[in-house]
Amino acid sequence: MTDRRLATILSIDVAGYSRMMQSDAGAVLKVLNTVFRSLVKPKVAANGGRVVKLLGDGALVEFPSAFQAVTCAIAIQEDMRQVPLPYAYRETIYLRMGLHAGDVLVEGEDIFGDGVNIAARLQTAAQPGGILLSRTVADLA
Repeated sequence: MTDRRLATILSIDVAGYSRMMQSDAGAVLKVLNTVFRSLVKPKVAANGGRVVKLLGDGALVEFPSAFQAVTCAIAIQEDMRQVPLPYAYRETIYLRMGLHAGDVLVEGEDIFGDGVNIAARLQTAAQPGGILLSRTVADLA
C-alpha cells in the first residue's frame, strides 16, 4: 500500500567515489562502511531521522522536520572535517549533501517522489564537503 506524507529528505553522496573506486575499491569500501556505520547512522538517529537506504556511495535519509535534518547534516559535515581526519584513506573523503522538504510517497520502508528527487538534485549540485538546501528547508528551519 502506498501512503503519502510530508518529510525533509537528506541525500548524501561521496564526492569522487567512482575515481576512488577505480584506484582502490577495497580501501574505499572499508572507510565508507566505517563512515556510515559510526558517524552517519548515529547522527541520524540522534536527530530523529531514519536512514531509508544506503547506496554504494551515499544514503537517503528522512526526517520529520527541517530543523532536525539541517542540524544532522551540519553535525556530520563538522565531524568529517575533524583534524586529524577520523576516517583513514589516502585522500580526504568529502560528502555532498542536499536537503529538501516536500511530499513523499511511502511504499513499505522506501520513499519516492519529488521530495526525494529534488534532494538528490541539490546533493549533486553541492560542493564537496558542502550542504545545499532548498528554499523550503531554509524557510522551515
